[in-house]
Amino acid sequence: MSIPIGISTLVDLDLSMPELLDRIASAGFSHVGLSHDVAHAGYQRPAGRRQLARWLQQSRLELDYIHPPITPYIDLCSLDEGVRAYSIALHEFIIRACAELGGQALTVHANNDLLSPPEEDSARAAAGRESLARLGELGLREGVLLCVENQPGNMASQRITAALLPLIADLPGVALTLDPNHARIDNEDYLSLVECMAPAVRATHFSDTMGAHDSHQIPGEGVVDFAAVGRLLGSQGFGRPSPGGPRELPAGRQGVLNLESSLWMLRRRLAAGQPQPGDPESVPTTDEYLMRCADSARRIALGIEAAWPVQA
Repeated sequence: MSIPIGISTLVDLDLSMPELLDRIASAGFSHVGLSHDVAHAGYQRPAGRRQLARWLQQSRLELDYIHPPITPYIDLCSLDEGVRAYSIALHEFIIRACAELGGQALTVHANNDLLSPPEEDSARAAAGRESLARLGELGLREGVLLCVENQPGNMASQRITAALLPLIADLPGVALTLDPNHARIDNEDYLSLVECMAPAVRATHFSDTMGAHDSHQIPGEGVVDFAAVGRLLGSQGFGRPSPGGPRELPAGRQGVLNLESSLWMLRRRLAAGQPQPGDPESVPTTDEYLMRCADSARRIALGIEAAWPVQA
């Protein structure tokens, strides 16, 4: 038994979906996550979902999660009931699409608002709990777990998410997605956050940073201590087959060591003349980048497995 490895399609949105899936599979990944770019995946139409299912089957990849779109007006914690109702309906659609495609999770930004004042945090967290309670019930029926992602430490959305996490600790159908890159941004004590989240983590967005930007670099090429992150996750049994339950993946499924490293983002930064610390001077090929990602994912997965508690 070993932890499956996957990567988000955010790795290269410049490639068509069938070509990207083939390259991901050729690099040795067994799973894929669909990025926030709905049009790139094409699952917004019935025919698009059928085509995507065929492409996944042809490439012999399994769908791990779908990441809903990222815009300020998609906000499960909004105090505007119209915005919140729209956001809930959108997530309901994506839960059903994920189930149709055989996926096991949604990676959820509880909110995307960067400008809300701190005095609204408590009310927005309470609104987020109401939204997630409703969505969690649908997810349980569809066999899709909602996994709330920690946000970058320098954003207002992280304040709201931090206020929300204690409110959803026992919510059926709802767990967590761990993004160590986000945790590390402007936060030297990020491992405390990882340790706090670890018992409820059922999905991962692993990428690296030099500490100030949401860079989505390959793990091991920045300042995140992935050996320590792996030990913390492994100590909670992440990656072992799920027993099933109200806050677990469907029975028999496994947590996937899924990367969210992005050659596409690197390419755009370098083309704009706006490199971030740690960026290379030139852009590698997609195949080279994917092979480096797969090697990194395997190393982290082995570290997680080494920390698994001994079973009687």
